[in-house]
Amino acid sequence: MLRAELRLARSSALVLVWLGFALLFFGVGAWLATSAAIAAGIYELTGNVFYGVGSVALANILGAIVVVYLMRGCWRDLALPRTRRAIAGLREPSP
Repeated sequence: MLRAELRLARSSALVLVWLGFALLFFGVGAWLATSAAIAAGIYELTGNVFYGVGSVALANILGAIVVVYLMRGCWRDLALPRTRRAIAGLREPSP
């Protein structure tokens, strides 16, 4: 029973990996299409192609900066600072 359940879990994990790749592919496609639609809309409003492309590029750069800033907090949490301090406190000899 355990072997069957482990096989099922393994096959489900592999399916999840492939579905993750598919989600990434379709997500990037949707992002590119949305960016192109926004750039085309700004071009239609302003008549200048560089305003459309530049505004989409600027928005993507700002979004990347925000994501990197938020990721720094996650990386800091992954280092387990509170747990390390607690372990260090347990190793110190108590008076």
